[in-house]
Amino acid sequence: MLWESSKMEQRYDAVLGVIRDGFTVTEVAHKFGVSRQSVHTWLQRYEEGGLEALKERSSKPTTSPAQIEGRIEARILELRRHHPSWGAVHLQYQLKREGVTPLPSAAEPRLGQGEHLCERTLGVVGELGRALLGHMCLAYARVR
Repeated sequence: MLWESSKMEQRYDAVLGVIRDGFTVTEVAHKFGVSRQSVHTWLQRYEEGGLEALKERSSKPTTSPAQIEGRIEARILELRRHHPSWGAVHLQYQLKREGVTPLPSAAEPRLGQGEHLCERTLGVVGELGRALLGHMCLAYARVR
């Protein structure tokens, strides 16, 4: 019976290949189909934290500084629905007039544009908002 080893086990085998068996990093990298830099990274992690350090790590960023809050996204979508000709500058002005916390500068050019905004907002708002915003997103997708 053929069984596949986990990524952590494969990394451990690669590390042991260099440390215990005396293979070069290049030979181990070729054998496992990875870059030499990956093998060096595994070796360093293993030396610093042992077997646990070879576990799969998340590539998700710890913060998203340009992320817009869900309530602000909902307000932007509402403003877009009532004023489709308004651009990012006018939306920013209106939100400031309403006393909304200033948006991250990286978000200004994409305020209320694109289906990704609708998809993210639908996950944040309640059932009533979801029903209303869902129709707006569908309408946006059809127009586009």
